[in-house]
Amino acid sequence: GAYSIYDDFYHNRPQSFSVTLRGDSDTEIYLPSTKKMIDATARFLAVGFDFVVKGGAAAQVDTYLRNLWKREEITRKFLQSKKSGLIRGDSVWYITADDTKLPGERVSLHTLHPSCYFPIEDINNTDRVLGCHLVDIVHDPRDTTNDKTKRVARRQTYRKEDNGGISWEVKTFELGGWDDRNLKPDELKPVSVIVPKKMLPPSITSIPVYLVPNNQPEGSSFGLSQVAGVEYIINALNQS
Repeated sequence: GAYSIYDDFYHNRPQSFSVTLRGDSDTEIYLPSTKKMIDATARFLAVGFDFVVKGGAAAQVDTYLRNLWKREEITRKFLQSKKSGLIRGDSVWYITADDTKLPGERVSLHTLHPSCYFPIEDINNTDRVLGCHLVDIVHDPRDTTNDKTKRVARRQTYRKEDNGGISWEVKTFELGGWDDRNLKPDELKPVSVIVPKKMLPPSITSIPVYLVPNNQPEGSSFGLSQVAGVEYIINALNQS
């Protein structure tokens, strides 16, 4: 019971408090805006973000990472991702590589909007991620009239295969017909294949998409916004 009621207090659930009338007091009540809450938290979160390399070939690895940090503007992306992750409750990092570039310049880091990330979880262990779908909405490639209202879901998939490797593919589906995590095979509605299924190099042993949750509830894959629990107050109080 104590666990439950303190959870309710933390999340500001109104049913856990008895109603208190303020009477005739004209003392102002001030609640910081959502922006101020997020900005203040972000200011003191992961200050001095950096890394240290130790062990064999440390100098070479350090040089490579410093060049990567500068080339990919990782510090700037991290500061932006830190704030957006507090606002939304999640942030997503994505690693890609271009093998047509010179060695030492092939890897790139990107941040993604978490709404496009759909993890493929082990049904027997939700803490184990077997892959993910990255989904966005694009123009239907079958349309020849340039009708912008005709759209499809573009699904990019990374998946751990039974042989231990990681596969990669990009397809388009009709809206509502792409999610093979929940739909049966005959319920999927594929439209086109952009990149046929292929295997990543064997040296890559991790899915190159990383979810960073904020205030992650127990048993959940995703996090909570830093302002979760005060939405009603923010909505009800006049900030002026």
